[in-house]
Amino acid sequence: MVRKTPIIINLGKILLLVLIPILLVIKFRWDAILLIIIYLQLLLIWAQTEIGLRQHVLFSTQFNPSFEVKLGNMVDENKIVIYLHNTSDKPAYNIGIVRVLDEENEPIPPNSWKNKISTLFISSLAPGEEVSLGSADKSFLKNKTIEISYTNLFGEWKEIWIKFLNGRLLVIPGREQAPGILLNTFEDLVLFLKFIKLQHYLKSLRKQNYINNAGG
Repeated sequence: MVRKTPIIINLGKILLLVLIPILLVIKFRWDAILLIIIYLQLLLIWAQTEIGLRQHVLFSTQFNPSFEVKLGNMVDENKIVIYLHNTSDKPAYNIGIVRVLDEENEPIPPNSWKNKISTLFISSLAPGEEVSLGSADKSFLKNKTIEISYTNLFGEWKEIWIKFLNGRLLVIPGREQAPGILLNTFEDLVLFLKFIKLQHYLKSLRKQNYINNAGG
């Protein structure tokens, strides 16, 4: 499902970018050629800057650690211990549980889960090291998601999610958002056009199948 609001916003951005040279032509006529060239050069510089930012993000991901999550038993059978194991050769810093999400992936107010999950703040986690993040009520964690934040070698904040789903434990790494406005806008527009093309193709395919079935 493609959400309409981001699409409308991105289409508005594209229209604004296209409208600027049109307005220049209307205002200055032939004298607008130089201004349009300058405008296109500024767009090129803008795009090159965003490409540089993306290259930095790609470079920094090499220094992001990876984790394995384990659960341990306690004397109290209604509670479990959450262990975090650094399986990479990169250290992690400032580790802790920062949010808990409900079944609909909506944040639960801290006052509602602080008494259900006892958290510990870990200043650093070396490669191969394993530590306890805290303990939690088994019944409370059912179908919940725990968000864990940390910083990498560059001091950039990252996150992972632990999903407790029907007795299974899923570790979901954080998604790297490509920085930039201009490139993201054009990429979203391309995806939207591909979606429209796919919808048209599926509609034509269904229509053809209907004709074939009716003819048969």
